[in-house]
Amino acid sequence: MSVADIARTVGYEDSQYFFRVFKKATGQTPLQYRQQHRKQE
Repeated sequence: MSVADIARTVGYEDSQYFFRVFKKATGQTPLQYRQQHRKQE
């Protein structure tokens, strides 16, 4: 799924705002988070 699709799925209409909230909460961008967790699988 794209970041925009994930943002809409969890209730954010503005994907840029979701991106900022995600980074603040996790300390990583959605792409960094995805890459890190793909390596663990």
